[in-house]
Amino acid sequence: MTARNESKLNMYRTVKQLCDDNTTTVALNAAFLAAFNIFKAKLSTLITTVTSESQVIKGIAVDKKVLKQNLCQTTADIAAILFAYASSINNNTLKQSVNYPYSDLYKIKDDLLSPTCQNVYNAASGLATPLAAYGITPAMLTAFQAAITDYSLAVPKPRTAKSVKSTYTKNIGIAMKDIDLLLNDQLDKLVIAYKPTKPDFFNSFNTARKIIDPNSTTTQLKGKVTDSATKLALKGANIEIIGTTTTNVLSNKLGNYIKKPLEHGNYKITITMDGYEPITVDPVNVKLGQITKQNFALTGG
Repeated sequence: MTARNESKLNMYRTVKQLCDDNTTTVALNAAFLAAFNIFKAKLSTLITTVTSESQVIKGIAVDKKVLKQNLCQTTADIAAILFAYASSINNNTLKQSVNYPYSDLYKIKDDLLSPTCQNVYNAASGLATPLAAYGITPAMLTAFQAAITDYSLAVPKPRTAKSVKSTYTKNIGIAMKDIDLLLNDQLDKLVIAYKPTKPDFFNSFNTARKIIDPNSTTTQLKGKVTDSATKLALKGANIEIIGTTTTNVLSNKLGNYIKKPLEHGNYKITITMDGYEPITVDPVNVKLGQITKQNFALTGG
C-alpha cells in the first residue's frame, strides 16, 4: 500500500471512529445514518483487502527462505562427506563436482539451486554402498530428496503471490474510489444538516475528512538492541511487534532491527533473548509516513 493510500485509510478510520463515538447524533438524520452504514461496510471490506495484500507475500517468502536454508545445509553436509570419500580414492573429478560449502550454495540463483543439489544427491545415491561406512544412510538420502522436492515446489510461489498481490492492490484502488464517491457525494453533503443543531459534530466531521499527507518515507519502526551493562550490540534478539496483527523481527549483528512497511498506530513491543530478562514497552506510537525509532537495552538474567 502506498503512503498516500495509507493516509487515506487513516482518514476513513477517523471518520468511522467519530461517527461511532456520536451514535445518538448520527441517528438524528436517517439519510446520513444509512449512508454511514454503507460506508462502514465498504471500509470493512477495504481493510480485509489491505490486510490480505500485506500478508500474501510475507509468509510465502519466509517459508521459501527456511526451505532454502534447510536444503543448502543438507546438501553441504552430504557434499562434504562425498568430498572426503572422493579424496580417499583420489577421484578429483568427483571432488570438484561436490565441492559445495553452504555459503556457495546459498548464493546460487533460485532456479538453479535444485538442479545443483540434485546432482549432489545423484552422486551420493549412486555411491550408497561405499558411503554407508561414512555415515550416509538411506534415511538421510530420502530426506535429502524430500528437501530438494520441497524447495523446487516453493520456488515459483513468490511469483504467483506477486500476481495475487497485484490483484489485491488493484481492488484496493477500486474500493477507495468507491468510498471516496460515497463520502464526496453523500456524507459530505448530508452532514450539513447537523450544522444548525450539532455544530461541534459538523466541524469535527469536516476536520476528520482532511487527509494528512505523509512524506515520502515508508512508515517504519527501527532501533537498536544492546546489553544494558556493556552497551554492546546484541545479535539475535527477538522483537515481537503486537498490534492488529503480530510480527517478529530479529536484531542483526550490529544490534539493529527494522520493520517496514508497518501500519501506523500504537503497538506493544516485547523483546526476548536467551540469557536476558524480557522487556515490554507499551505503547510505542508508530507515526504515519515517518521512521519511528525505539532502542532497547536488555539486562542479563
